[in-house]
Amino acid sequence: MGALWAVSVVVEIVFFWFQGRWLPLMSAHRWLELAAAVAVLRFAATAAFGQYPVVLVAAQALHALTFAAQHGACILLINRYFPGRLRGRGQALYTTLGYGLSGVLGGVGGGWLSSRFGFATVFWAAAGAAALGWLGAVRTTRLAGR
Repeated sequence: MGALWAVSVVVEIVFFWFQGRWLPLMSAHRWLELAAAVAVLRFAATAAFGQYPVVLVAAQALHALTFAAQHGACILLINRYFPGRLRGRGQALYTTLGYGLSGVLGGVGGGWLSSRFGFATVFWAAAGAAALGWLGAVRTTRLAGR
């Protein structure tokens, strides 16, 4: 398990190292769409083929998009929509909603799902949540006209 975690950390660091070159390639809204779409694939692959180490390593490598790119895009949007002195509030909202509330709900819900239906169900639920996130990102991109 530690090796899989290390894979995700390494790809995350690589993305953050090069994000200054990569993020300008698309709008922040498009990055969020891509991150959510890749998250659907990542979690579905883990749910369906989690018994294969090569699939787990590949899924962990996608962390560069499902976390690092998503996080970078969110920070860009916070900087755009929360100017000046409001930026701290925007970051606090992002942290609370994006990690605090969702982390608690995901942890409690994932624990319940895994105890009742097994771990694959947790990843299918995560794929479903990512699909909803993708739909939200697509809608937001259209509303923003980007």
